[in-house]
Amino acid sequence: MANVILYSLHCPKCNILEKKLTSNNIAYVVDDDVEGFNSRGIIEVPTLEVDGQRMDYVVANQWVNGHKRVDEFEQENTK
Repeated sequence: MANVILYSLHCPKCNILEKKLTSNNIAYVVDDDVEGFNSRGIIEVPTLEVDGQRMDYVVANQWVNGHKRVDEFEQENTK
């Protein structure tokens, strides 16, 4: 099972991504610690991290919609 973290400030985009994760039965945790974002180099939310790989809102939505492993998703989108 993938380790999924949603970095969120509970903004509208964050809430949309959280609802999509839930509706697709993807287990995740929410991290809303702004100071922690800065120490990790996260400058934009929502950011979705799957097994250590970070995705912005657009890519995260595509991943959730396709619900594939991150490496499979990246291989398809780099061709």
